[in-house]
Amino acid sequence: MRRSLAVGVFHGLAGTGGLTALTMAHVSSTTGALVFVVTFGTGAAVAMAGLTGALGWPLSRLARHPRYSGALLGAAGSISLALGVWWAVPFVRGLLS
Repeated sequence: MRRSLAVGVFHGLAGTGGLTALTMAHVSSTTGALVFVVTFGTGAAVAMAGLTGALGWPLSRLARHPRYSGALLGAAGSISLALGVWWAVPFVRGLLS
C-alpha cells in the first residue's frame, strides 16, 4: 500500500509540476498560492484514489482467475503500448521537422 502511494505521489507531482509553476507565477499572495496548492493537491489525490478504486477493484477480482489473468495482462500491455506509440509519434514528427 505504501509503495503504491509513493508511486502515485511521484507520478502526480511529475505530471502537474508545470501547471503548478505556471499558476504560481500568476498568484500574487503567498496565502493564495498555498490555498491553490492544497486545493489542487487534494483534488488530484481524491480523483486518483477514486479512479484507482473504481478500476482496481474489478480488475483485481478478474486477475484472480487464471483463465482471465493472461488475457488481462495482454490487454493492459497492448493498450499501454498503443497509447505510448500514439503519444510518441507526434513528438518524434516534431523533432524531425
